[in-house]
Amino acid sequence: PLLESINENLPTNVASLRASYDVTSEVESDAVFRFVDTLKRNHIPSYGQLDLRLGWKATPTLTLSLIGRNLLNPTHQEFQSWTVGYPNSQVERSVFLQATKSF
Repeated sequence: PLLESINENLPTNVASLRASYDVTSEVESDAVFRFVDTLKRNHIPSYGQLDLRLGWKATPTLTLSLIGRNLLNPTHQEFQSWTVGYPNSQVERSVFLQATKSF
């Protein structure tokens, strides 16, 4: 019964597409698109999302990146809360800077 319950809450279709491109030897870009079908049991609609990253190799050991996540919609729901009285959370759009140092 538990396995059947889990399977009933999985999306019928899930797809993703990833692309990476080195613009120059110092500038790199990445894109990830993903689609998740409707979760019928929990009444969560299907959604598509896009993540983008632009990275600059400032030095051989330091990379600075500008990253945007969930860029196609302001928010989307990925699961339903099972806790009574706890609101369902929304995954929000976000943009941030990242510094990566390698040794």
